[in-house]
Amino acid sequence: MTAAEVQRVVQALRKAGVDVVALHNHMIGEKPAFYFTHFWGKGSVEELAKNLKAALDAQQAARDKGH
Repeated sequence: MTAAEVQRVVQALRKAGVDVVALHNHMIGEKPAFYFTHFWGKGSVEELAKNLKAALDAQQAARDKGH
């Protein structure tokens, strides 16, 4: 994710009951900076897919807002 997308994605994951266990970037000095998240969720495949879709939708909303 870009910095502008991080908050929305993390909030969507937390709202869905998915635990964010790490947030970091590997690329020092790159522009734009990209962030990676590690997360943990439990539940049925369908429920987890729905929760991840909500996070992806939040990421897209942040991108749309940025344009």
